[in-house]
Amino acid sequence: MKTPIFKFILLPLSFFLFFNISSAQENFLSGYVVSTTGDTISGYIDIKDWKTNPKEITFKKELNQNPIIYDTSSIKYFNAQDNAYISAIVDIEISSRDIQNLKNDANLKLEKRDVFLKVLINGNKSLYYYKDEHNKTNFYIKENDKFILLTHKTYLKETINIVENNQYKGQLIFYLNDCKNIQSQINNATYTQESLTSVFEKYYKCIGSEIDFKSTKEKTALEFGIVAGITNTNLKFNNEKHSIYLNGDYASSTNLAAGLFLDIVFPKNNNKWSIHNELLYTSYSTKNTYIDYDTTDTYSSYNSEIGHTFIELNNLLRYTQPLGKLSVFLNGGISSGFVISDENYLKAERHNYSNVIITEAEATPNSSTFEFGFSLGTGITYQNIGLDIRYKFSKGVFSQFDSKINRLYVLLSYKI
Repeated sequence: MKTPIFKFILLPLSFFLFFNISSAQENFLSGYVVSTTGDTISGYIDIKDWKTNPKEITFKKELNQNPIIYDTSSIKYFNAQDNAYISAIVDIEISSRDIQNLKNDANLKLEKRDVFLKVLINGNKSLYYYKDEHNKTNFYIKENDKFILLTHKTYLKETINIVENNQYKGQLIFYLNDCKNIQSQINNATYTQESLTSVFEKYYKCIGSEIDFKSTKEKTALEFGIVAGITNTNLKFNNEKHSIYLNGDYASSTNLAAGLFLDIVFPKNNNKWSIHNELLYTSYSTKNTYIDYDTTDTYSSYNSEIGHTFIELNNLLRYTQPLGKLSVFLNGGISSGFVISDENYLKAERHNYSNVIITEAEATPNSSTFEFGFSLGTGITYQNIGLDIRYKFSKGVFSQFDSKINRLYVLLSYKI
């Protein structure tokens, strides 16, 4: 198996993946919507990496069906993998909170809108969140089926002093008044998602009740697993003048590989970006015979054997694109190989008619114990199983020689 397999298999797959990444803007996740009549419809919702609350969503009953667009007038609620939103008509406080844009005006600047509120806490006492197109956040509670703005405004007083209207603290003390021990936490709360969510969590703990639904804050996740497969290695030396025996064709080497992986998955962009870290046991072994003729009766024959066994550390940046029940990915990065054993043998025979002089030596003297390279690959995952086709190129460990090593990996992985 020679290196052109990279051109005919891996490169087209990579371009195909790039095409899908650039053209596939959809991220359909299993979920459901609740219609205005109260009917629950299961299906798939296109969950974006929304910077602000969405104005509409795209829904499919089945992945192969045409999408349906729902807005706040056509559904009451939707949820897909803890992304829960409820339709509401609310007052939005639209005054700027940026210091450079603060005004000497204590009055609330309210605007009524029909929106999807993000559900942060749902239960007998609930908390909701809205971020507008200017990245300003507003929080809401619900009483008697009415959504109430938790009032907060930052403004200037006498053009020099920054003042805050923290009316939301009094609202929460009254709203959560069946817990007498929560007032101090409310007084110390800030008008942020983390702080207000913490207040509600303490409230439910105080009254000994369970939260029906809680929006989980996105966190960096760690995924661990095992990996195994095969590698195909091709070694080539480039026009060695002083070590001509290296100039022949070395046979490709196909070997087993196995190891462990640890993925660091970032929450932004719906977990599409991650760092794939891999500790891999891999090796190659190859031979070459090179004959240098003076005449048919006087010539030199060189038989060399070169091989290395590595513990290889791969650190790859990975982009994953869901495509229905499958996901495809593209990754690229660096590879560091640490030599744990090697083959480095040369047998030279000088033929002068019937006389033969044999010498033995290292084929590549003064070789390093470290190999550095770059990797590019693509693959596919289904549930916990993955297939990774990857190509690595390096200069090998031959510090005194101009060499090139091309290695193709075909690896199966299983996430534990």
